Amino acid sequence: MRASQRGMACRLFSLVLAVGLSACGGGGGGGNSTATGNATPPTSAFPASSTLANVCTVEGEKKFIRSYLDEKYLWYREIPTVDASLYTDVVKYFKALLVTTPDANNLPKDQFSFAIPIADANSLSTGVNVGYGWDLVYDELRRIRVTKVEVGSPAAQAGIARGGYIASVTNYNVQSFFPNTAGAWIELRYAETPSSAPRTIRLDARTVAEDPVPLNSTVTSPGGKRAAYVTFNAHSEGAQDKLITAVQSMRAAGTTELMLDMRYNSGGYLYIAGTLAAMLSGPQANGQVFEALKFNDKRTADSANSVYRIPSSVEYAEKTYPAGYMLPRLNLKRVYVLSSAQTCSASESVINGLRGIDVEVVLIGQSTCGKPYGFTRKNNCALSYYPIEFQGTNNKGFGDYSAGFAPTCPGNDDLDHALGQSKEGLLSSALYHLDHGSCAPVSAQKRALSISNPSESNPMSIERLQRGRLLRPVSP
Repeated sequence: MRASQRGMACRLFSLVLAVGLSACGGGGGGGNSTATGNATPPTSAFPASSTLANVCTVEGEKKFIRSYLDEKYLWYREIPTVDASLYTDVVKYFKALLVTTPDANNLPKDQFSFAIPIADANSLSTGVNVGYGWDLVYDELRRIRVTKVEVGSPAAQAGIARGGYIASVTNYNVQSFFPNTAGAWIELRYAETPSSAPRTIRLDARTVAEDPVPLNSTVTSPGGKRAAYVTFNAHSEGAQDKLITAVQSMRAAGTTELMLDMRYNSGGYLYIAGTLAAMLSGPQANGQVFEALKFNDKRTADSANSVYRIPSSVEYAEKTYPAGYMLPRLNLKRVYVLSSAQTCSASESVINGLRGIDVEVVLIGQSTCGKPYGFTRKNNCALSYYPIEFQGTNNKGFGDYSAGFAPTCPGNDDLDHALGQSKEGLLSSALYHLDHGSCAPVSAQKRALSISNPSESNPMSIERLQRGRLLRPVSP
């Protein structure tokens, strides 16, 4: 999990960053979900949440939750009536208050608000957590397969690689698969292919830092056209610096086509998404809206002051490039985005933001998850709360994509090839489109794995569930 703990005030209107957003992830919603309107907000029947904070009893925490949602929640008018006395678990009480009535796409309006322990939230934004350094999915035959492995992680050091199979586990339990503390371990039988002999491997959990931009290379289409290829896996702290460095190398190489692989990118800080959109576009986009945020009707000042524009320079510094550093620009007319159902929130902001400034986005893969919403993190007692607070729209005022962005050319993840290989299914389809201007015939597409939308019913993808469209907290 990932999330910064600094300055939890999250005063959005004090951020004049093009997209200087953090501490809280986003969700999806439909066309009837915009919360601001002309009606006068009702007088609150609840005390100010600030007067109820840090009363760390079950009753105290429930009172805080109810007041905080009344103040911040995008759909506060629609919160169901819930008997608080029936709940002894504060997280279950929080979830009971969320609005799950169908939206315009017949999907639950709020699928994405959540609450997690502060320790888990602290790792949401940094990309650093305890684990084995792998991501797993079930394939169509319900076999557990490896989608990616972090360099230098326990999994990598044991020889586990993308596409491998977990044949069996000798000490399986949830904590072994998803450890919270170093020292957890798991013993398993691992095979590189279905036909290879499994070998026994023991993995010991430890702190692993996710590389948000692990691969920046050049690929060549069958027709001889060259394109840059970048895997972008997380809008986490440090990603902006790595993206700037990558784009500088692309600019030096004269890049005119880009394959941006965000199939595993479930979101993160929105300021990183805005910086990326700026670098992919040209200076003519400067000052155009990247994303405008609309809050509930009690927060009109926040809505008026939360229009984030395409920047020309770094506006929120990480470690390498200071604030004011002029961004390299590729001035692309078109960007290929490789996508899956895990392509969420801040990643969808990149797609929507580019389309809003008339950069063509050719989507190769699966429909994205559909999360045009976001929130700010709020700590109380031992938990961090992330109730949806705003909906984002692009330069053209569009932000209704709770059903996700549909692919230009459908395709599935191809675990039989490494990421960045021209024969890998999604990249191969993108290169075909680059050559022909159309989608590859179905018979020419690689047999591949379909990644299901992350959900609590699929424990293999649970780690990707709680990253989103995050607003960077600032000190009061």
